[in-house]
Amino acid sequence: MPAGDADALLPADAVDDPDGTSADGRVRRGERTRAAIVEALLGLVADGELHPTARQIAQRAGVSVRSIFQHFDDLEGLYGDLVRVQAARVQPLVEDLRSEGSLDERIDALVRQRAALFEAITPMRHAIGTRARRSPTLTRRVRELSEVLHRQVCTQFEPELAGQEDDHLALTLDTLSSFEAWDRLRDHHGLGVDEAAAALRSALRSVLAPDRGRVG
Repeated sequence: MPAGDADALLPADAVDDPDGTSADGRVRRGERTRAAIVEALLGLVADGELHPTARQIAQRAGVSVRSIFQHFDDLEGLYGDLVRVQAARVQPLVEDLRSEGSLDERIDALVRQRAALFEAITPMRHAIGTRARRSPTLTRRVRELSEVLHRQVCTQFEPELAGQEDDHLALTLDTLSSFEAWDRLRDHHGLGVDEAAAALRSALRSVLAPDRGRVG
């Protein structure tokens, strides 16, 4: 990956490093180095460093700056590894959703799941920002997760969606419980996690059971 192309998560600050030529050709060592680089990037982002430099990543991973560009031909290669690690890490949160019980119980379950999941992925989503639209790998991952979450909404509220002449209600519920809506509550409106969860819960109830009025 040419240093000049690394203007996203890896800015072009790579410099010649006499200690950066330690590649021994062994596959396992190469895999360990790639994994260390990805873990370093994830760690920096989780710590609030949304635009880490190549030097920061290298220092955290315990490798040379040059090795980053030796192990990843381009940003798509780095994004591919990044997506695989992050997806595996958050998959338990994606699957942690009960779809049984009363409407209130199902709403509460969805809110708990979305709060935990979205809090976990917020740093990375903020870090990639609009790059997700320019990267086929990131675009695909964001779309795949969105589709999974949409299907969950349809399953979670299947009784309430039954008999609907169109998918407007399903789309409304999907939008209310999306990452974008959660991020707006947290980042734009400055709500805490509990406050954002209460707002989401209230919105879902107002749409699914409007006759009951607003419940906090």
